Amino acid sequence: MGGIAMRILIVSLFLLLCMIFSFTYAQEKEHVYTPHPHKHKQHAKVKNPIPMDEQTIKKGAELYERYCIGCHGKAGRAGGRLALAKAVYVHGDTDGEIFHAISAGVKGTAMRAFNKDLTEDMRWNLVNYVKNLITTDSPGGKTIERPGKQIRQTNVKEYTLTYYLLNLSERGEMMKLMEGHSVLGMKKGADVTNHLMVYIQKPDGKIVPGDVAFLLIDPDGKDFSTMTMGMYGGYGADINMKIKGSYTIKAKIVIEGRDIVRLEDEFTFQMN
Repeated sequence: MGGIAMRILIVSLFLLLCMIFSFTYAQEKEHVYTPHPHKHKQHAKVKNPIPMDEQTIKKGAELYERYCIGCHGKAGRAGGRLALAKAVYVHGDTDGEIFHAISAGVKGTAMRAFNKDLTEDMRWNLVNYVKNLITTDSPGGKTIERPGKQIRQTNVKEYTLTYYLLNLSERGEMMKLMEGHSVLGMKKGADVTNHLMVYIQKPDGKIVPGDVAFLLIDPDGKDFSTMTMGMYGGYGADINMKIKGSYTIKAKIVIEGRDIVRLEDEFTFQMN
């Protein structure tokens, strides 16, 4: 009886290991969606056979306009995790990992596979264009000038939060890149007077992806809350600061990684 039980146990363990291996292999093969940034070592080793230059970036841009702009926005500046003009890529930022995501798609999301629509060279051209979009303030990216006026910088836990307030002219210049796309935090109408941005960084300066919501209380005590959209390496929303006086601004931030981090910040700003 003991021998039979032992054999059953061994077979059960073997089947369990097979299931774990199969799931891991399928996850690697199909590029299954998980919310925190991670690497795909097998694909990270793959080298890009097409050097990045003006010609290949142009070819990639043409493909992007046809196949990608609807979800990822003009110049890769869609909202939240759909943004490509950033330094943190959930499924890896090497050429090989990006190529695999384009080729195989990401199971559990709207990102479908393009291996049947595009040749390998076309997909590598897309990779070069996407890599060229990484224009954040983080190490390894191209530094861009943050629009607007800095109104606050503070540390919450290990993160640095930097806020910028944009006027309508500055907002208009920034939003040219998002023309034709409807996104969170962006409104139309006379009640919009400014655009509020916050940038989240780690101690090493790297931009951190997350979900951000603002709550504003105006000088009359009326409150207004809004979600934000991700662009330029930060998160912003249209706001109404028409009334002169002191505003209370609250930010709630959720950073998803191996552990979920929640940040809260509150400050006052005098609108003259």
